[in-house]
Amino acid sequence: MIIRAIDVETTGLDPTDEVVEIAAYHIHDGHLYTTPYHAMVKPARSIPVTACAVHHITDADVAEAPPWNTAIARRCGRDQRAAHRLSRQKATAASAGSLSEAR
Repeated sequence: MIIRAIDVETTGLDPTDEVVEIAAYHIHDGHLYTTPYHAMVKPARSIPVTACAVHHITDADVAEAPPWNTAIARRCGRDQRAAHRLSRQKATAASAGSLSEAR
């Protein structure tokens, strides 16, 4: 089985906030087998100043980026996915497919 371990930066900490950056590692039989994936994601609304202060990603950084569903599908397709701190990221990450919480 292939697992896509995903970490995201968002527009805030609320479960309804949107993803602005994706980092993904591809694991097969317990081993990384590809170069890590990184993509910026354009949210539907502006990135709040409070979020920019944490991750330093601005509206200008994501202006030409694809939306979440396009960005995640380009690299992860329909494979099983795992997310760090799933309890905070589940609402936005779940829209891209099934998730398992990494421990």
